[in-house]
Amino acid sequence: MDLKRRLGLIKEKYLPSLVFIILLVLLWEFLVRLFSLPEYILPSPLMIARTFLKFRKILLFHTSVTVFETLSGFMVGAILGFILAVFICMSDFFYRTFYPVLIVIQSIPKVALAPFFIIWMGFGILPKIAITVLVSIFPVLVNTLHGLVFVKQELIDLMKVFHASKIQVLFKIRIPSSLPFFFTSLKISIIFSVVGAIIGEFVGANKGLGYVIMISSSNLNTSLMFAALFLLGAIGVFCSLLVSLSEKMLLPWHKEAKDA
Repeated sequence: MDLKRRLGLIKEKYLPSLVFIILLVLLWEFLVRLFSLPEYILPSPLMIARTFLKFRKILLFHTSVTVFETLSGFMVGAILGFILAVFICMSDFFYRTFYPVLIVIQSIPKVALAPFFIIWMGFGILPKIAITVLVSIFPVLVNTLHGLVFVKQELIDLMKVFHASKIQVLFKIRIPSSLPFFFTSLKISIIFSVVGAIIGEFVGANKGLGYVIMISSSNLNTSLMFAALFLLGAIGVFCSLLVSLSEKMLLPWHKEAKDA
């Protein structure tokens, strides 16, 4: 694909969203000025930009903490989710034992579980990572398990003709077939990971963007709250693009990866 065509595809894909965001920001600025809204009610985009520049060093430090918690929990959750999916696919015992327990854990609001992690692990970074693992593991497990189980029957029959073992079928058929499902689940899981990190910071932390939001809300510093929220959105977009890029590099044969 030549450079001109690649730029055209990027323009076609991202330009409408960019134009919409710019128009939304301009409308926001106009309405705040029109109704003379006080900053503690709704700050204008210009006020938020000034606040970000004023506190940029502090915000970037807290952003780095949240990014570390997010990526650490995401990677652990993705690995555990994939491994559990393989074991559940290969063993009825694991399916009967672990799958119902995971469903129960997933149905419990993580905000309700977060205080227990704080009690057990303290106020450091570990409980935030644990909460992030908890919220990110289930999408990976469910989607990967679907890809492992629902493979083309003719491929399984072909392996049976050659007297392939369960392990050979797993590594040659099931796991390759599940990889598109796995990467699709990662796109969901990475967003959940950001949410999990913020939940942990809300419950008990002295650093991170969740901590910044809590402190600024108690001081009615709405501009700082919005600056932290926009940084959270940027983290989500960056991580999602990172997963899509990884999918393109590792699964060039997959149609959805090529179109991502």
